Amino acid sequence: AAIGGTIAGAPLVADAKTRPRSHMIVRILAWAALLGLVAWNTQRFVVVGRSLHHKTQVLKCNYTVDWKSFHGDLPGKAELLAAARKGEVTISGGFTVTITNPTSTDVDIEDNRLELRNKDQLVAKTSLPQVHVPAGGSATAAVSFPLTISVGQVFRIRELITTQGWSLTLYLRVSEGFEFPVYILTTD
Repeated sequence: AAIGGTIAGAPLVADAKTRPRSHMIVRILAWAALLGLVAWNTQRFVVVGRSLHHKTQVLKCNYTVDWKSFHGDLPGKAELLAAARKGEVTISGGFTVTITNPTSTDVDIEDNRLELRNKDQLVAKTSLPQVHVPAGGSATAAVSFPLTISVGQVFRIRELITTQGWSLTLYLRVSEGFEFPVYILTTD
């Protein structure tokens, strides 16, 4: 790359030496834009790094599910009629889980969105509960899973019964207007 850049840039040196220097205001604006871009990128890097540091601790926690608390709710007639209009139906259920954090860092799961797609088409979406587990402590969370399924996907049931083309992505809200995708599952 260095040799290619030298070869490409060598003919431009003579032109650059004869070109007049930009006005001071243009140089100040260019430096301000450059420094603003670097500051914005640094802020995004710090926010993502701090958020991911707290969120990746989730993988080190111990989970105990209370299976007696498991429940499921099917949609009623009114919800099915509304689903025909809206194009999606919600099936809900839930259980409680005790999360034990053996690490020295607090664990946080904040605003998030979980999407299940087949061949880039949204099949279902849900979210995980917001949880804070202190370092070395435990917390009990009521996990409810309102699973929203696109009605159009139900008619593709034959295409959906396959192991090909699936993806499961967790989008973590890191800051206002900025979600960080965590690709949990991808099949070819």
